[in-house]
Amino acid sequence: MLRRALIPALLALTACNNTSDPSSLFGEWEPGTVDTADTGEPVDTDTDTDPVPSAWVEHCSPITSDQVWSSSSGPHLVTCDLEVHSGTLTIEAGTTVYFLEDAAIAVGTEDTSAGLEALGTSDAPVVFRPSAAPRPGHWFGLSFQANASTAVLQHTEVLFAGDGEDGGAVDVTDTTLTADHLTIEDSATVGLWLHGSAQLSESSDTLSFRRTGTFPIRVGVSWADTLPDSLSFEDVGSEAISLHAKNAAVTRSLTLSPRELPWAVQSAISVNGTVSAPLELTIAAGNTLLFEPRTSLQVAQAEGASSLLLTGTSTNPITLAALEPGSALRWGGVMAGRTTLDDGLVLQHVNISGAGGRFSTGNSDLNAALKVVDTPVLAQSVHIDNTQGTGIWLEGTATFADGSTDLSASGGDHPIELSLTEVHTLPADADWTGNIIDEIRVDNDSELDTVVTWSNPGVPLYILDEIGIDGTAGEAGLTIQEGTQLRMAAGASIFVEGWRAHLRLEGTASAPVTISGHDAEVAGSWHRILARSCADATEPRDQVVLSHADLGWGGSDGSSGMVATTNACRVSLANTTLHDSKGYGISGDFTEGDSVVYSNNALGPYPEGN
Repeated sequence: MLRRALIPALLALTACNNTSDPSSLFGEWEPGTVDTADTGEPVDTDTDTDPVPSAWVEHCSPITSDQVWSSSSGPHLVTCDLEVHSGTLTIEAGTTVYFLEDAAIAVGTEDTSAGLEALGTSDAPVVFRPSAAPRPGHWFGLSFQANASTAVLQHTEVLFAGDGEDGGAVDVTDTTLTADHLTIEDSATVGLWLHGSAQLSESSDTLSFRRTGTFPIRVGVSWADTLPDSLSFEDVGSEAISLHAKNAAVTRSLTLSPRELPWAVQSAISVNGTVSAPLELTIAAGNTLLFEPRTSLQVAQAEGASSLLLTGTSTNPITLAALEPGSALRWGGVMAGRTTLDDGLVLQHVNISGAGGRFSTGNSDLNAALKVVDTPVLAQSVHIDNTQGTGIWLEGTATFADGSTDLSASGGDHPIELSLTEVHTLPADADWTGNIIDEIRVDNDSELDTVVTWSNPGVPLYILDEIGIDGTAGEAGLTIQEGTQLRMAAGASIFVEGWRAHLRLEGTASAPVTISGHDAEVAGSWHRILARSCADATEPRDQVVLSHADLGWGGSDGSSGMVATTNACRVSLANTTLHDSKGYGISGDFTEGDSVVYSNNALGPYPEGN
């Protein structure tokens, strides 16, 4: 890819494949010095003692057939954007190729096959460098386009390249590069930039980057696993490897392994396969991913069958955090859609920080650090902090899979939101404290039609609407265990429907089950518990059992009980306090045991005749 035309003044001085006196062009600069911006004086940057050549072999005309450059046929000077249209340019071991300012070599720019092979050795590398006192970005660099059928940089040094705008010192687009003992130094921008589906071959090994202007490497996320393990970095401008995704999509299954530097996520990572060709992204233990604002990690957001597996360990956890921790804009978080494969969402030993930016992406809104829609998530040792919005949002039928444990969410508006049908899957050892409001928001997406138990999650459950327990078609029930607190939204009720439905509040003397209004201690701030539709019962039973419970501030209609029954349903209560109802404490068919206390109910404890 050509980036700029030859500077007219140099055209007048040079001619393609001719020779000239280098001193007439560049004075007395020797390789290994840099003309500094401050003084204009050369400063030694290495111990290179190559002599100034007496004549150049100049190159500018497009290459259309095989050529071989060697040290004995040089020294070689590229005076413009030299294009390799077809054939292969082979550069032999020990050859140094010099470049005028803003010159470059571009391979595969036409519709025909072309190649470049730099075949250095450990003792005689191939060197690409400026022709005069250099600066980072002195020359544009090497670029390999999609029609570059051969791209080999073996024991090669690329010095002072990179245009500082849209390319790297070595720039590869939609083709495969073999980079074996490649060294990139003093680039103005990215050292190695792999665009689109560009990747490194399996034989690539030992890449070194020193003093890059920005990221040492930029690579598409789909091909990040082709980077070799043997990478070294020194004084790089941005201490991370940049990940980007063409069209924001992962196109192949892969495992992302950790490297010496963290990954910088600069566009949304989206994993969307198909039923016939599902995709799986595995992020291995020890990885750190740093996300730019408004980026995110998404799976199954376009009705595509896919999996996301974050498999950290206790000694090598995975970290997902903000690239710019102080930015007012957050990164979006992790999001999994309804077509995630079975057992396809796993987070083990994962730390998520600085996420939850509120913006729309794909088919939904991101306003949680971890958002899951209609699919189970296995979450083990997942810790979320410094969240904007919600820590975890389980939407619809999303649920915690069996084995989920050791979760925490802090530093957000509230720690977690989920459907009432999935509250029973909350891990017992989770920590939901440290937020602006420490409570779990419970949505009413559907009614309970099975038998479940809610244990005390350590913070109140905020019931946003009603709780429906539907026993009309079979056994359905909710048992709420000791110490659990329910805070009911204005007008909210608990409905126990049918004789085979039940509600059990099973507190203790020291840890009663508490139900009250959410916003204020005001009579009538929520409605009631109502058991109804039991006329067809085939056996006697209590639909509501209250033991060591404290219910207050309900009865919003001001005429019935805060606990009520109709249609032959029954309530039994003991060791329970009903107080501050806007109506009665209880009404309907009930059996009262020991230590039932009625206090400050506007219409009295119960209607006459109960």
